[in-house]
Amino acid sequence: MIECISSGDSYNLSSLDTPINEAEQLTLGDTLGEVDPELAKVDDLVTLKGLLDDLPERDRRIIALRFFRGWTQQQIAGDIGVTQMQVSRLLTKVLARLRADMTAA
Repeated sequence: MIECISSGDSYNLSSLDTPINEAEQLTLGDTLGEVDPELAKVDDLVTLKGLLDDLPERDRRIIALRFFRGWTQQQIAGDIGVTQMQVSRLLTKVLARLRADMTAA
């Protein structure tokens, strides 16, 4: 019962233009945070993480070496035992799959 009575206080709203500090002319709205532009990337990163986890081990390794370690296609080719052209084709295929899955998610 007490919770019901105290919840009535929630209906007293204040305008964002309400002054909170007369000396500095601050309003309630001035104290609110800003939208973090990086926050929009969180959903994409979480989705991408799941998609990367679902890739076959070789494809995941190629992506990791290329984009997280900065290896060249030639270096990756030597590491996984294929030609540089095959790495190029594999990267194209895997990236197309990730793009398609990202837009479908």
